[in-house]
Amino acid sequence: MLTLTASEEVTVKLAGGAEIDLAPPSPRIVAAGRQASRRALDDDADLSGAMAMVAFSEGVLRAAILRWRGIGGADGEALDCTSATVALALRDIGIFDALDAGYVIPMMARETEKNVSAASSAGTSKRATAGKDIAGSAAATKPKPKRKRTATSRKTAPAKGAPRPQAAKR
Repeated sequence: MLTLTASEEVTVKLAGGAEIDLAPPSPRIVAAGRQASRRALDDDADLSGAMAMVAFSEGVLRAAILRWRGIGGADGEALDCTSATVALALRDIGIFDALDAGYVIPMMARETEKNVSAASSAGTSKRATAGKDIAGSAAATKPKPKRKRTATSRKTAPAKGAPRPQAAKR
């Protein structure tokens, strides 16, 4: 059974005490990631899978970041959370990795869990097979004796360039 739960904002804590608040995961946010990945692949047909995943994460994060605390510019002044400063922050490896690990990866893991079907009652789960006889391994059965090859049972390839013999008509 699929259980619906209300999502809440996610806060990712960064080194130095900074925090970034992100919107609850939603189809809109996943779609933004897919669109960013598709756009990156359209721009560079030779883009690797890893770089397409980075583009996906960037798209998700651009759509999800709501606000932050403790992030400043080179002059030490606090930066407002705008699309331009979000783009700048996502170029920082430490910030990107923390957000990817703290938001994108867990979000996609939850989505994967939701898409898994329940065990089939007629399948191979412990519950389905409890108390039932299960066939033994094929390796444990007695092997059949091999037939001896005879001249007529052996197929040989015709010589290179030679015409192939026609099959006998019945």
